[in-house]
Amino acid sequence: MSFDIKTIAEINLGVQLLLTLALIGAVYLAKNKKFGNHCKVMRLTVPVQILAILAVMQPSMNGYLVHGTPGPLFRAEMLAHHFIGLVFVVLWVYINLIFLKYLRPRFKIKTAMRLALALWVLSLVMGFHMFMSIYA
Repeated sequence: MSFDIKTIAEINLGVQLLLTLALIGAVYLAKNKKFGNHCKVMRLTVPVQILAILAVMQPSMNGYLVHGTPGPLFRAEMLAHHFIGLVFVVLWVYINLIFLKYLRPRFKIKTAMRLALALWVLSLVMGFHMFMSIYA
């Protein structure tokens, strides 16, 4: 069975919506000081996000870079979305290495976690906007 690009993008959109629900749940758990469960949710959702990046988003971005984008603003948004997402992933790895006691924190872990949340939300909003710009 073959999928066209729009179908793959729509499947990815569904995955992103599910990950958004998981993120909301993780924030709820953290706010209620259920950090063990919060960590479990995040350690499941972020690898799924990384797989979505590798399987769908990176090839899509490469296609736009090779074949052209709908415009210079879209290209700038796409590259910013990509950069913010990568910074989030690096920050998530850093936070996990601290919790696994491989690293000592350089600043408050709560600050790092809030920054990670802000980066994920910003990247998510940008991703939804790009999807709507392309497919709506």
